Amino acid sequence: MTLSRWHRLPLTFSSVITGLLALSLLLATGLLTGCGGAGGFHLRGTKAVPAAIRQLQVIAPDNPFRAVLLTNLQALQIDTSSQNGPRLRILNVQPVRQQLAGRIIEVQLGVNVSFQLEQANGERLGDVRQVQARRSYQFDSRAVSNQAQEEATLTDEAYREAARQVVRQIINDRTLGR
Repeated sequence: MTLSRWHRLPLTFSSVITGLLALSLLLATGLLTGCGGAGGFHLRGTKAVPAAIRQLQVIAPDNPFRAVLLTNLQALQIDTSSQNGPRLRILNVQPVRQQLAGRIIEVQLGVNVSFQLEQANGERLGDVRQVQARRSYQFDSRAVSNQAQEEATLTDEAYREAARQVVRQIINDRTLGR
């Protein structure tokens, strides 16, 4: 009886560790992709979208916040083109900019958003809600800076954060007939 050449290779500590690490990685990948249930793997803090809002009418002014909000809702596979289902009415989107002067200037940027949930027939569900998101940065007034680009980036971040807050509140809402 002859041994295959694999049996004649010396086992070293590092080869055993490498094999165990590869096996662990393979098992972890399988657990994350295959064993997460029918809904798949969900990051901590996220929640499955309730059936009551799988179709959601979004009534909002055409502005950058609307675009970000629609992107967030569609990423959760919520049909925002439907004329059925409850309504999300964006009442107000108010960009905010405050500047505190001095040698070092601090600029605070943000957005205030107010919205209302409604049934498909227009009946209001609860009170008007508000979310806000803020970002700030500092710059030396004597130095050359790319202030406009920094402000645009931070304003976009504030819009994305406010949109995430609106989506979280909708998903966790208990008045949508569950």
